[in-house]
Amino acid sequence: MLSRRCWISVVSSLADEWPPESSGLRCPGGFDPSTLPILNPLRRKELPGGLFVSVRTKSADQMKPRFLILMVLLSAVVGSTAWRLQNPHQAAPGSARSISARPAPDFQLLDQNNRPVRLQGYVSRHRILVAFFDPRSGPDRDPVLQKLREFYPTLKRAGFVVLAISTPLAPDIKPQILSYPFPVLRDTNAGTPESCCNRWGVSDTPTEPGSPITITPALFLIEQNGLTSWKGKAPEPIADSIEFILGIVRGE
Repeated sequence: MLSRRCWISVVSSLADEWPPESSGLRCPGGFDPSTLPILNPLRRKELPGGLFVSVRTKSADQMKPRFLILMVLLSAVVGSTAWRLQNPHQAAPGSARSISARPAPDFQLLDQNNRPVRLQGYVSRHRILVAFFDPRSGPDRDPVLQKLREFYPTLKRAGFVVLAISTPLAPDIKPQILSYPFPVLRDTNAGTPESCCNRWGVSDTPTEPGSPITITPALFLIEQNGLTSWKGKAPEPIADSIEFILGIVRGE
């Protein structure tokens, strides 16, 4: 069957009329090849039996609309690529840098109400802010925790979950955590290789048994897919924690 994009014209080079009387050839369905266009000598090919085949392609006028569409699409691609090169994507204040993103170390700790809280329970449902604070000074003297508590309703509406972590608090500091609207967790294994604080790179290794564990205050962002930025063997904390929180509040 012939395609709609070309006509195949078959004529005899030995006769002016179709079909030649001596050939005994007849076309099925009463088709008369003499009605076909005259072959272009430059586009025909001789076949056995003195026959020629010619392919008639579309004219330039027929191809012009398709060519114009192709040029428009090509211009759009070139323009988009040039714009991307001049305006490279900048990571938003509320997103982790994907260039060093890896799964966040999981943990399960008890909160201020002695209820177990596991990090993976929030992954895929929320973006998570994990704040480590120094147990010796307590949460009320930690400026990052104060900002998290102040703007917690706004952070919650923006889809964030806040988790604060430290080692077990002294009896005179422990009542402070009861007023926080988000879970304040305690790492009872701090100082051991498998502890949460150690895996997140915020605790030191005790030089002597029984010596207090030092926690370096830090804020981390975990994306909804469970990834966080890493630097070396541990997650990378946010450089300016308070400005980061204010950027989220401003909607940046």
